[in-house]
Amino acid sequence: MSAVATASPPAHPEATEDAPRTTYARAMALKRVTIRVPEEVLAKARRAVEAGDVTSISAYFVKLAAREPDWARSREIIDEMIAEAGGIDDETRSWARSALGISDDDDATEDAR
Repeated sequence: MSAVATASPPAHPEATEDAPRTTYARAMALKRVTIRVPEEVLAKARRAVEAGDVTSISAYFVKLAAREPDWARSREIIDEMIAEAGGIDDETRSWARSALGISDDDDATEDAR
């Protein structure tokens, strides 16, 4: 079963303890979204609010997402570096995948490279 958590911006985002007091944070537009999360995730967010760790469920998810790396952008940067280096030969790629414990079946996008 999943729960629906609706995120809405605080009336004054710059005034919340969770928003950095920077020009960027004050100027950043907040958008309302609705997400589905498992009950236990919603319960965790509510506990964080009750404990005073965040001011709202929205702030919980904003804080969580802000800490998460931008994996898509990271992949773009790595792909650019590989291209600038002239690519990776099959032997090196195979060694790296083996060293990382990744089988050839683990990454369907690898064939697209």
